[in-house]
Amino acid sequence: MKVMILAGGKGSRLWPLSSDKLPKQFLKIGSNESLLVETVKRLLSFCSKEEIGIVTNSSFASLAKCEIEKHFNFSPIIIEEPISKNTGFAVFYSVMNLLEQGRIVEDEPILFCPSDHHFTQVDELAKCVQYFRENGCRQKLYLFGVKPTRPETGFGYISLGNQVKDNEFEVRRFHEKPSFDSAISYLKKGNTLWNTGIFLVSFRALQSESSHIDKKYYSSLVSKNYTQLPSISFDHLVLEKSKNVHVFSLNMDFKDIGSFDALYSHLEKDQQKNSSLGDVHFVNSSRNLVISDKCRIGLVDVDDLIVANSHDGICITKRGSSQKVSLIRSHFKKSSQLQLSTIDSHPSYQLQKLILLPNSNFQFKACGTTEVKVMCGKEVFIFGKSLALHDVVSCEGLKNIELENKGSEEAILHLFSKQSLLKKS
Repeated sequence: MKVMILAGGKGSRLWPLSSDKLPKQFLKIGSNESLLVETVKRLLSFCSKEEIGIVTNSSFASLAKCEIEKHFNFSPIIIEEPISKNTGFAVFYSVMNLLEQGRIVEDEPILFCPSDHHFTQVDELAKCVQYFRENGCRQKLYLFGVKPTRPETGFGYISLGNQVKDNEFEVRRFHEKPSFDSAISYLKKGNTLWNTGIFLVSFRALQSESSHIDKKYYSSLVSKNYTQLPSISFDHLVLEKSKNVHVFSLNMDFKDIGSFDALYSHLEKDQQKNSSLGDVHFVNSSRNLVISDKCRIGLVDVDDLIVANSHDGICITKRGSSQKVSLIRSHFKKSSQLQLSTIDSHPSYQLQKLILLPNSNFQFKACGTTEVKVMCGKEVFIFGKSLALHDVVSCEGLKNIELENKGSEEAILHLFSKQSLLKKS
């Protein structure tokens, strides 16, 4: 048996607290311990140290290892993804690596658990894990769901099919994060579960489901050409397409600390139902969440606000809209992922230097003729076509030009434009 913690996410909905350099799983939010450490502590209540591992981006592998060694005095199994590709390929990549390293056999059950969820009352989950530890997983994929206690729009839902036994059911269908009205409907019907993101597989079970993956992507996965893989969740990649998925209904206190609204429901509140972390003061205000690790914040005569302040910036939104915070982070990330400077300029032409950071893209509108030359970079693409070092591509007429750096190192390009200047699209 192995228990792998998925810890490669960026926590984009918790910007600016969560960042590329220190994502949410390493943050101490309303606690003296990080979310990752709290997850390991809960798992150790029914798993051994030898069973626990972590799947994370290579950028965070050392940090994850140090966190666990510092708090628990053991070194976990670490599977390093070359690039974060969401949970879909993280699961396949980690299971294939565990098998290659001789840490598992093909039928051995592997429990995957998010690093940013808070769950207590784990007795039923522990019983399920012990059952699979003793009996294997019968070449099926198993999920663990929780009965909804409120209309929650931040979680995915699972509709139950036929009951197999006790608290085990076939999965009828998956539902994306619903509207508030749909969430109320699910709650009333009583035949749905919150999707906790906890699931159990084996190498053999995954292998039997590989037909759901595009052949070119599976080939890239097997050959470990990780940069060619899309970013996709395990739900979308496999679970929603499979006819071989069961779910266990658990009585468990479950919270996904993935957004500020979820965090608000998790933290303690004052008499006016305000929650705060940091030096914060409220005057005639209620139902607010304020977090600051940088300066004092005061709220006067306002209700239902979320204010988050860190060294990376300030985010202000209303409660109920925190799922959209990732759009703000994407905007600022995109603007910081490139450096465009002018080398030479003339009324009839312009030569510019573009620096693209790893895993970033750039789009611009060009009038007339624009030549793109790769000066540095191994994974540069234009319109989805790969470019080699010193390749030159000429683009004629008014059109959008799409450049992408899929590599792990920055790329440098020269853009030579005749007749007019380049404009960001």
